[in-house]
Amino acid sequence: MKKRLLTTITLLWVMCLLGIPALADTGPKPALTITVQHPPQEPYYLDLLVQRDAPYDNLYEARGNLDKEMLKLLKSQMSNGWYPALSYGNGIPLHGKLTGEPVKNGTMMHRFSYFGVPEQYRIFIVTESGKMTLSVPMQKEAFQEKVTFDYEKAQQTPFGQAEVGQKNQLMAYFIQFLTTLLPTLLLEGVVLVLFRYPLRRNLRPFLAANIATQVLLTVALGTVLHQTGLIEAYLLLPLLELIIFAVEAAYYHKVLVRPAGPGKPVLYAFVANLLSFGCGFLMMNFEFGIHTMF
Repeated sequence: MKKRLLTTITLLWVMCLLGIPALADTGPKPALTITVQHPPQEPYYLDLLVQRDAPYDNLYEARGNLDKEMLKLLKSQMSNGWYPALSYGNGIPLHGKLTGEPVKNGTMMHRFSYFGVPEQYRIFIVTESGKMTLSVPMQKEAFQEKVTFDYEKAQQTPFGQAEVGQKNQLMAYFIQFLTTLLPTLLLEGVVLVLFRYPLRRNLRPFLAANIATQVLLTVALGTVLHQTGLIEAYLLLPLLELIIFAVEAAYYHKVLVRPAGPGKPVLYAFVANLLSFGCGFLMMNFEFGIHTMF
């Protein structure tokens, strides 16, 4: 019976690992999405200013269709040490458009992506009539960050002092915690019963251990997913699960009301965490999606 159980669980775990997406250049890339509220009522360009003089042609043939005078305005801050990352270059390929895409409620969305997305930047808007609006310097806090910029409000502030709104990630962490805790409780609860542990007598230590370890996983993996991306989180998960296995094995050995056999708690912790490990790999892309929503 034990051998069949271990064989079945191992096969399930291997199947989970086979579902892992390729961790190569096909993975998610750094991104910065800017939602412009109350945008200009005339044609405008939006670029990111960086403190790096490294020309790179990101626009290619599209440059010929752009307004030359507005492109010159985007370079107007170069004398102050700020260079337009998309229209002038950042030394690294950067994808994006100077013109945004209209979204709901009259707002405009600008998305910059790929490895050239800068860690420090300023939002710079120039209009067809020659009006220029510059934000305060910003530090990118998320792997795929979303910010808001109220253009109308920015007109009421001195040049270079316009504020940028960054999203609060607490809700993303909370949703990640719930969506990973419930499958964990289900999987490890089933294993607990299969190992013939009385569920009612072991419910409190079982819940305590899983809630505590899930908080650890949420904080650690959530921070990595939010700040550095999916691949790093995949690499971190095995280490975290190994630590959790060691802690839970010692804890269960002391507190579980168990059937005979001194190795039972350790074996249970191993099998339960093996399943959680495979499930965690399978759900990682979903967790990453949670953090990119906010």
